[in-house]
Amino acid sequence: MTSIAQARSHGTAGLVRKPEFAFPARLRMAAAGTTAVVGRAITAARAYEGARGTSARRAALREFAATR
Repeated sequence: MTSIAQARSHGTAGLVRKPEFAFPARLRMAAAGTTAVVGRAITAARAYEGARGTSARRAALREFAATR
């Protein structure tokens, strides 16, 4: 009788990629995350400043809060 773990390992062989923990890869991931956060903040600030009226500014803030 085979165990469940053995059956699963054969079914997923080659499908699961080993994570890359090299320093350049971690640096790229950190830079991409920072770029995304700053980009969303700048976009939200432009939308807020360009909004006319209180309700439009509130809508811009709601949209920014939804993307976090």
